[in-house]
Amino acid sequence: MSVKFHDVHSCKELFEIAQLKLEHLYIHFGLHDLYPDHYTTPTSPLEFLKYAKEELHAGDCSRILTNVINQSNRSIDSSIDEVLGCLNIDTKIKLTQTSIEQLHKKYSNGRHSNDFSLKLKLISCILNAPTILVDNARKFRHLVEHNYQKPEKVKVYTAVETAQFLNLFIDSKTNSVHQIDITDVKLFGQACNQSSNKRTGLTFYWEALDDKTKYYLKFTRKNEDIVDVYTYEFKNSEKLLLMLLRACFFDAHDIQNTKKTIQDIISELTNENFNVVKYIVVATEI
Repeated sequence: MSVKFHDVHSCKELFEIAQLKLEHLYIHFGLHDLYPDHYTTPTSPLEFLKYAKEELHAGDCSRILTNVINQSNRSIDSSIDEVLGCLNIDTKIKLTQTSIEQLHKKYSNGRHSNDFSLKLKLISCILNAPTILVDNARKFRHLVEHNYQKPEKVKVYTAVETAQFLNLFIDSKTNSVHQIDITDVKLFGQACNQSSNKRTGLTFYWEALDDKTKYYLKFTRKNEDIVDVYTYEFKNSEKLLLMLLRACFFDAHDIQNTKKTIQDIISELTNENFNVVKYIVVATEI
């Protein structure tokens, strides 16, 4: 059996090639064991956190508490930069900035986040990260450094706990990331009958090549003698890519949010009516 590889120019083109039955769509989430953890900051988030806690053991005068605030925020900043570095998303690119703002407008939880930095808006939308806590820690550092306020001890401890919580949160998220397969009842049934673990529809996945993460949407069609593999490579600034990443990092306890994201993704791919029949996580319907 021969295999032919085809590059396509857009996600919509690939969706049309797949010809999925829109009234009987299945969404399959399989665990992705290849989180691209190839990027680390020169000083790690945990190292900065260690510095902050060592300072606390030295006393509680204003100078020490100010240093603790700074080290805690450096831990926070390096945690965020490591995630975005691993995902290969550059917030300095204009097209990426536009996509982030569009994503934030669609999924933000209120006006309180409008003055977030682009990086905070992004991890809020993709990871559902505790960005209000992070933003409060940053604003407190600004007041101490630029408005010359004396650091309040309880807010200093809150900043340390925020840095620690963010690190644990990101570690948990990146260890439970999912691969997404948009398929239909017919293709999914064929895979089940063949006891195949291979995805059958449009599969979203990534590869870390030369320390740069690249993202793909793939569809495989099997005929009698030929296997056709159609692949679209995302630009890392695309809004649809950010939406798919949001779905990959979903929370099991907030499945309604995930379903809405999937609905939005499919709406981006087709102008026709569609119906998602089942959402399946590994082998469990949700």
